[in-house]
Amino acid sequence: MVVHAAFTSGGLSASDVSSAVLYGDPEFKTGSVGDLPASKVKEFCASGDGVCEGGGFDITAAHL
Repeated sequence: MVVHAAFTSGGLSASDVSSAVLYGDPEFKTGSVGDLPASKVKEFCASGDGVCEGGGFDITAAHL
């Protein structure tokens, strides 16, 4: 969430960062974050993670 917010309301742009790695992101999507190209974003979501798989805040053991 913090990374997404930095791009949307914090004024961060792709020219400011080289890449992003996200773990258990509740906004988990295959694709880009802000204007950072998808090729520079790596997202990890564990199987059974109720936060990034469900898109909510069901904090399961897989999220921890």
